[in-house]
Amino acid sequence: MTVPNGNIIFNSSTGSDSLSSGLGPTIPVNGSSAATTASSTVVTGIDTTGVTAGDLLWVQSSSGRQFSIIASVDNATQVTCDDTFDNTESGRTWAIGGKRATFDNADSRVLFNNDIAGDCVIQTETDQYLTSTITMGNLPAREPIFIRGDATIYANGNFACFQVTGDSSYRTVNFNDLKFVGSAGNTSAAIIGGSIYARNCQFGDPGSSTNFKGGIVSGGYGGNSYAYRCSFYGQGENVSGGIGLTTGGWPPAVNIINCYIRDYSVAAWGGDNVLNCEKSIISNCANGLGTSRRYVVANKNIFHNITNNAIYDTSGNESEERITITNFLNNFNENIFSNVSGYIRSFRLYSTIPQSYLENVELIPPINYCYNSSGGVENGYSEIVTLTASPFVDPDNGDFTLNNFVGGGQVLRLLERAI
Repeated sequence: MTVPNGNIIFNSSTGSDSLSSGLGPTIPVNGSSAATTASSTVVTGIDTTGVTAGDLLWVQSSSGRQFSIIASVDNATQVTCDDTFDNTESGRTWAIGGKRATFDNADSRVLFNNDIAGDCVIQTETDQYLTSTITMGNLPAREPIFIRGDATIYANGNFACFQVTGDSSYRTVNFNDLKFVGSAGNTSAAIIGGSIYARNCQFGDPGSSTNFKGGIVSGGYGGNSYAYRCSFYGQGENVSGGIGLTTGGWPPAVNIINCYIRDYSVAAWGGDNVLNCEKSIISNCANGLGTSRRYVVANKNIFHNITNNAIYDTSGNESEERITITNFLNNFNENIFSNVSGYIRSFRLYSTIPQSYLENVELIPPINYCYNSSGGVENGYSEIVTLTASPFVDPDNGDFTLNNFVGGGQVLRLLERAI
């Protein structure tokens, strides 16, 4: 397949959904005489002035494919594309280059749903407003798609912004540098399905009525949920079913690195899959990190104002206890728990652990720090350092800077210097 010449650009102020394809000459070439053949990748009846291989051709076909990367420029009126258009037609509107305008446009939606090439980057230079979910189907396997832009995606109604459909195995969509805003009373997550990677994204605003019920709900075989340096704001800890990140199917995972998650019933749910959370803050949630198979890694996190348990499992499967204990000892360390009403970790064991299960496990108990938290570690090994004062400056308003209170932030500041 031909490598695209660059990103497919959207700009709702200066772009056009009827005169541009989004990738190609800065000043687009366009017309209304394109001819396609269902059995051929050749498109005729166009103007190829300034066009090169790797540009994006848009043909407003009556059905099926509308976009394809150009593989070769054959002559002044003809190109060969990577893909075959679905119809034998003539006199069709076409364009190459320039900037498209809106994600919400019917033809632009075809690009998202059917026509995205592998390693493609869709970039918006302006905010985008949606009237319904953008469906992403038929994605190329093992070739990631990127959607990015220093912009906000608004969902004007009760629906998700994006939904990846079909088998999600090895089909990855990356969302970078975007903010997602819903509508009042929204009962959906911002992104649903697929293997989702979010970097430097924000989901909602603190205490806003337009927050989505959930952040990322990936699903299907291989449907990972991955968040790095993202902020997730839910609808409140008592909203049933409100989950920041979760995944379905097998064998995916939930990975949370350097994130801020607050105001959810459950901050993150791993189900039967691996849940990894590191260097993140989970605040004002009914429950923190949950799993039904105990594959939880939690290191260097802050848990604040958790109504129930900060980390919990709902399993009790005896056959998995070797993995359970190994993961617990090696992957539960240097967390800070503040105002946790339940256990800091509810760790349900099916039976007594045989000594053989602890072979090759470094029996140095992990160290965690607690302030005003009623429960310790259920059925587990851990060294708990009890703080006598709150360690944070103003956690209820999102300021988790360490204070210098004796028995509080001072303890952790001394620890930082020691390390």
